[in-house]
Amino acid sequence: MFVISITGGIASGKSALTEYLRPEAAAIVDADAIAHEVMAPGGPAYQPVVERFGPGILTGGRVINRHALADIVFNDPGALRDLNGITHPIIAATINERLTELRRTLPLAAIVILRAPLLLEAGLADAGDLNVVVTAPEDVRLNRIVNFRGGTPEEARRRMAAQMRDEERAKYADMIIENTADRSALADAAEKIVASARRSGPERAI
Repeated sequence: MFVISITGGIASGKSALTEYLRPEAAAIVDADAIAHEVMAPGGPAYQPVVERFGPGILTGGRVINRHALADIVFNDPGALRDLNGITHPIIAATINERLTELRRTLPLAAIVILRAPLLLEAGLADAGDLNVVVTAPEDVRLNRIVNFRGGTPEEARRRMAAQMRDEERAKYADMIIENTADRSALADAAEKIVASARRSGPERAI
């Protein structure tokens, strides 16, 4: 099994690249989806997060309101460190468990996509056989956040500033893809990623 890990800053285009790669993937492990799972009621991160941030982050149905939580942590670096300290080890362990199960069940030549925005922050730099970092200019990312996710430019800047810089991610990258919303360029990049995975051969994926 060959794991292509995709990471990058908020609104860089990780999801768009993943969609271009989807037809070649035997499975996709999505760290964002896992984060939702582990913070859902009954999940392993639910109670620790509620105990740290209080009942004010809960909806009437006792579900963690991720927007309320984000308002807290992206305005308080200490709170963000606390949240990451709770969730990252749980998310990383869950990802490793799923990759282990996929290695047990999938053919040796199968390609698996690991989409993990906080791949490096969660200590998963070695989880992929090919590490792809998606980048985009800050003004492009800011516009995407404001126009498609809501919020003010100031809130968008705080979210971007709270994440690892692209220069740091690049140290761990096997490939860097700049995404400026040119669909043909992103499709070409996806083809190059798959070709690189195929060339590497199944021996790297043992």
